[in-house]
Amino acid sequence: VFESVITWVKHDSKSRECILPRLMEHVRLALTSNDYIKKKVAKDTLIKNCLECKRYVFEALKTLKGEELIPQSIRNRPRHGDKVILVVGGIQTGLSKTLEYFDPMTEKWHFGPELFTNHRRHSLVVIKDNLVFDVGGYEIGLSPFRCVHMLDITENPPHWQLTDDLLVERQFLGVGVINDNIYA
Repeated sequence: VFESVITWVKHDSKSRECILPRLMEHVRLALTSNDYIKKKVAKDTLIKNCLECKRYVFEALKTLKGEELIPQSIRNRPRHGDKVILVVGGIQTGLSKTLEYFDPMTEKWHFGPELFTNHRRHSLVVIKDNLVFDVGGYEIGLSPFRCVHMLDITENPPHWQLTDDLLVERQFLGVGVINDNIYA
């Protein structure tokens, strides 16, 4: 994360350097190694020239040495997801309609409702932590899909339902979400 922040800031340093401290506040330096901080972080020119960023470096080094116990903050708290990991298709040969999910809290795999069709080259995206969208794709012998299916995991039992179609057929697509809107 540190390297991504630095690369992004250096891409347009004149306008971005001023927000470096706000970005570095969210980098978990104390969860890296003492060696990494000294060799990579502390030697970076942007960090050297920013008083607030240097404070984050010193704070992380002291925390790693056990000299300072800082209050729980985003900089020293590891990420522990309480969400599940969805997998569509599995490792079967050929096409598969399976939906499986891994629960990191129980460390167990579970089966979910099957998709409508055996398709590939589609993408999944999640909105509001409970709505899973299966977007586009392709089935052998057919043209690419325009369809979008939705799974509300709070329903009992959860099931896939058809929603509004894409404007054009899509396969091999990437999808993302901004403000609960899906972009493909």
